[in-house]
Amino acid sequence: MVRSIWRALALVAALAVATPPAVAQDQAAPEARFAFVIGNDGYEGAELPTAANDAALVADALKTSGFEVTGARNLDQDTLRASYREFLEKVAAAGPNAVAAVYLSGYGLQDEGENFLVTPGARVARRSDLALNAVRLSDLTRPLSGLPARARVLMFDLAHAGPFAKEGPPLAPGLAIVEPEQGTLISFNAAPGALAPAARPPYGPYAQALAEMMREAGMPLDDVFVRVRARVAELTRGAQAPWHASALTQPLVLLARGPDAPPPSVTPQDVESRRTRPLRDMSEADAYASALARDTLSGYQDFLSLYPSSPYARNVRAMMAARREALTWRRTASVNTPNAYWSYMNRYPRGPHVADARARLARLSAAPQPPASFEQIDYEFDAPPPEEVVWFEDARPDYFVEVNAPITLIGPPPVWWRPPPPPVYVEEDYYYLAAPVETVERPSWAYQPSYVVSPPPPVIYGEQRTGARINPYVAIPAALAVGVVAGKLINDRRERRREGGIRLEDAQRPVDRQPFVPPISSPTRPIAMPSGGALMPSRLPGQATAPQGGARPQPGFPQQGLPPQGGVRLPQQGSPQQGLPAQLPQGGLRPQQQGTPQPALQQQGQQQPLGRPSGRPGEPRPLPQGAAGQPLAQPLAQPLPQASPQVRRQQAEQERRQQMQARQQAQQAQQQERRRQFEESRRQQMQVQQQRRQEVQQQQLRQREMQQGQQRQQEMQRQQQLRQQTQQQGLQQQNQLRQQQQMQQQRETQQRQQQQIQQQRQQQDQQQQRRQMQQQRQQQMQQQQMQQQRQQQMQQQQMQQQRQQQMQQQQMQQQRQQQMQQQRQQQMQQQQMQQQRQQQMQQQQMQQQRQQQMQQQQMQQQRQQQMQQRQAAPPQQRGRPDCGRPGQPACR
Repeated sequence: MVRSIWRALALVAALAVATPPAVAQDQAAPEARFAFVIGNDGYEGAELPTAANDAALVADALKTSGFEVTGARNLDQDTLRASYREFLEKVAAAGPNAVAAVYLSGYGLQDEGENFLVTPGARVARRSDLALNAVRLSDLTRPLSGLPARARVLMFDLAHAGPFAKEGPPLAPGLAIVEPEQGTLISFNAAPGALAPAARPPYGPYAQALAEMMREAGMPLDDVFVRVRARVAELTRGAQAPWHASALTQPLVLLARGPDAPPPSVTPQDVESRRTRPLRDMSEADAYASALARDTLSGYQDFLSLYPSSPYARNVRAMMAARREALTWRRTASVNTPNAYWSYMNRYPRGPHVADARARLARLSAAPQPPASFEQIDYEFDAPPPEEVVWFEDARPDYFVEVNAPITLIGPPPVWWRPPPPPVYVEEDYYYLAAPVETVERPSWAYQPSYVVSPPPPVIYGEQRTGARINPYVAIPAALAVGVVAGKLINDRRERRREGGIRLEDAQRPVDRQPFVPPISSPTRPIAMPSGGALMPSRLPGQATAPQGGARPQPGFPQQGLPPQGGVRLPQQGSPQQGLPAQLPQGGLRPQQQGTPQPALQQQGQQQPLGRPSGRPGEPRPLPQGAAGQPLAQPLAQPLPQASPQVRRQQAEQERRQQMQARQQAQQAQQQERRRQFEESRRQQMQVQQQRRQEVQQQQLRQREMQQGQQRQQEMQRQQQLRQQTQQQGLQQQNQLRQQQQMQQQRETQQRQQQQIQQQRQQQDQQQQRRQMQQQRQQQMQQQQMQQQRQQQMQQQQMQQQRQQQMQQQQMQQQRQQQMQQQRQQQMQQQQMQQQRQQQMQQQQMQQQRQQQMQQQQMQQQRQQQMQQRQAAPPQQRGRPDCGRPGQPACR
């Protein structure tokens, strides 16, 4: 036995070694792609002008990538669920190599960490209405995540400001951040907890960016959504930044890139370097684009530390505030304890999730306000600074604003494609996604991968005889097609019935058409349409079910079968309708036999469906008709001219009562006939199913009998052999049995020991994991402390450096002052020396002048003496001035 086990293990190991990797199998195996696209723009009083256009644009992009797109617009809650079940069946039938994409546009809300989709016609006046009147997104994503698909792509264009939940405590804005399951990528049109600005027709920025980047050939899906974020920021000038989180296990490329393709504008290496390169090595615009590509708190903090005065700084701070608050609430909701909610309220006293925290505290029977002391939980990131808390002073803060600065794209959109003009919708396309007005031819080098299975053409629902056919641009769900076909057939038959039995005085009245009605309960698989037959529902849309036994409906109570109030609206020519009934009988539609009388849709005196008028404003109502569409057999009696007004009123009332009784009888007969036909069809189906089951059971019984006969023969042979062996080897068998029992006991003891060892190992592993977790937490705490210490040291060093610099500056200033003083003293000395020199020069000059004066005076005196001598000399000697002088001869 032990040898056989070892042989089996060796065989399994050999097979594991010989099997090629799973990735190669997936690449070689055919890949089926399915998409579910819904655009809701028919909200009463709060229309979204671009929602249906965005859905059509994304559907066209997915169709280009080889997806089998199922799309519709303005579906109510039940029709949406039935259509989504049909989509899940397709994905499940495709197997593990399927790729599923979901795009939803409309209004979305969040409540206590859950996201909801509000369908057209739903009334959400307060948060308690969400559970009944809205669709929980986790109800859509959870079953899709459970299917064995290769990849799942969820795109929610729902973060828009809407007039919902105005009564009571306010809801948190935007959508709540979620963690994607394995193999899933989830994306929002705005950051978690934030709202997108009002889009400008014809297309919203998120859908336009998706349609552009999905057409970039050879790009992995993660890079597609990274570029979508940058492209939306460029289109809105920074006022909107989408969010996405990826948990894809395998690479996914929507369009393949041929060898003749031109070189890409941005290579994957450039994108990777943009994510990993330090921001300080980039320009301001490139650093902002790189921070958007990383979309992390640390990346935004690095940008603010480098460019605190940048024009992008306000939006980056808002992004950090919204992301930190969303992560804090997700951590709080996952812990789900009073201490967690008190910790959140301590961090965000006026946060957007304070009302959610108080609601959950009330469920836990805890105090609504944080106590003076409690144990706060660990959020694994720092508390918000005071400037971030200011963002949440308003109930619906305006996080982002337009920036008048360029935004650098990580990769520009394809050059060969541009958004088409807005699609054209008509009255009958109220539930369909429109085809693009003009298409751009795709280049030959961007093509659908060879391993992707080409989708089939859209299914055509309808009947050949009347020409009421539906040939949409993308496939519509069968749940919607049933209601649309029924509405068309009802309108066609109603017009033919009126043409055959209309009165002369009503010939000029316009025909009151029945709008197309999607059922809320319908089969999730395409319905086989009978050739040449007509499809009629067991209960017509908008028609009340007659009470059994001929009883009339009680006043004040709604009639059975009436549609709920606030259904999907359908615009009519001239005046908009208020709503549509949203219910058809379970089991779908059944073929109607020829010759069966058609029921009257609207009759005089019958209660109208809620939210649907009987006709256009200002138009007279149609006259009552019989069961076959003809006027009643009993004509209206004309009052006698001699009768008084009271008699006329009595006669009119009697006639109305008779007409009502006749109509009720006709309705009861019609309903009984329908029920009988429905029961007959069900009986026939049951009989066919029973026959098939009986045939299968008979085949199984035959196979079992054959197997049992063979087993009996084998058992007889074995018994004979055993008898012979027992007679010859009885003692040996007993010994073997004993040995086997001993071996079994030993095996059991070994198994028990192995189980104990495994349990011990598991416990040890758990303890090790706990220790590792504790060590990691301690390491994180130590790292945080080290970071804080480093920051403190850095701050201290900076302070010391600043002080040293200040001291040095002061010393330099003192030295400069001393030098200045010395220079001033030297200047004074020089001035004094100059003054002394000047004085000396002046004195010398004075002395020289005096000497000159003295000489001049002496010369003058000598001249005077000579003059006097001349005058005193005799006249003979006056002409000779030299005579008589010493050494001169005497004058004669």
